[in-house]
Amino acid sequence: MLKLAKAFFLEVFRDFGASFWILIFPMILYLILSTIFGNAGSEDIELKLGVVMDEELTGMGKIIEKVLNDVSGENGIFKLEKFQTVDEALKRLEDGELDVVLRIPKKTSEKLSGGIIFGRIGFLKSEPASLQVYYVEERAESRVAVDVLSQIFEKVNLEIVKRSKKDYIDFETKMVEVKGGKFNYNLYLFPGVIIMAVLSISVFSLPIGFTEMREKKVVKKIYSTPVKPLEYFFAYILAMLWMALMSTGMMYAFAMIFRKLDPSIFKPTFLILFLYSILVLFSFGLMLSSFVRRSTTAIAVGNVMNYVMMFMGGLFFPVFNFPWSLRWLVYIIPTTYLAEALRKILGQNLGNFSWTTMIGIPALWFVLSLILFILNFKKVMGYE
Repeated sequence: MLKLAKAFFLEVFRDFGASFWILIFPMILYLILSTIFGNAGSEDIELKLGVVMDEELTGMGKIIEKVLNDVSGENGIFKLEKFQTVDEALKRLEDGELDVVLRIPKKTSEKLSGGIIFGRIGFLKSEPASLQVYYVEERAESRVAVDVLSQIFEKVNLEIVKRSKKDYIDFETKMVEVKGGKFNYNLYLFPGVIIMAVLSISVFSLPIGFTEMREKKVVKKIYSTPVKPLEYFFAYILAMLWMALMSTGMMYAFAMIFRKLDPSIFKPTFLILFLYSILVLFSFGLMLSSFVRRSTTAIAVGNVMNYVMMFMGGLFFPVFNFPWSLRWLVYIIPTTYLAEALRKILGQNLGNFSWTTMIGIPALWFVLSLILFILNFKKVMGYE
């Protein structure tokens, strides 16, 4: 089996067309995109915050005012702008001129002081202050802004609880972990390019290789030897795995030498998750192999799936602002979640997904793809 795998590997490696797209093209693409967009977002993020105060903060309400001044100061992450009415602020938010709007309703200072003083003492229990936060779900910057703002006020909550030992809550909002304050496009792009390299093998090399060997009667010659179908299958998969690992290794060397990427790309969790990505994408390629019968069909299907999973999967740029007529596809394909999971480890993710979602949906594709392939195993292997 190892000898056969070596023969398959050398056949692909010596084919300039195949080796170029697998080994050389990912580096060229990474060089072009990182050169054009590499400096985009390299400076500190400055999110635009609109604040509407329905009352002048007094007493304990000054805590909120101090927090807002701190996060919008010289080294703060927000650029703060005050508005007289909430309608004016929301109009600016809808037009994309603001990332998030914070409204401080009337009696906020009173409720904040009451919550700290009385807490949950029977009939004196104070109604918690409720700060209203407005954001646009479809915009990544807006989601990041509301998550950062939520974490800031959550820390204020904890500090108040420590000092007052009361059960005080100021407001509730969805909490999402936000890592770091810088966006590095070179680092953001790296997971997408290495996944693209594996994708080119899974949707092109696997289906085309299996169909061409059937059409050229190569499998009949192989089966005239002691080689069994499973040995032929694993030999070819092993050869393609070697190509994927070689391509990834070259990308690592290129990125470290010419782009000096953060060492976080060598984290064990990142490497393990990348191997998981290979399993998922290879199983997807095997599923395609079970549906195509001719090499011309395999090439056509491979082209379509390659472009869809590359561009709709957000391998090179964010796709979460697409209109819903397209975005439904973003949330179906596995490359979206594989790329975002790898970027989450690097602190460069823009998608608001949980780990369960990022691992679970590709796992469903993995299981479904393997089941369909196994059902058509004999046809794919030309062993009918």
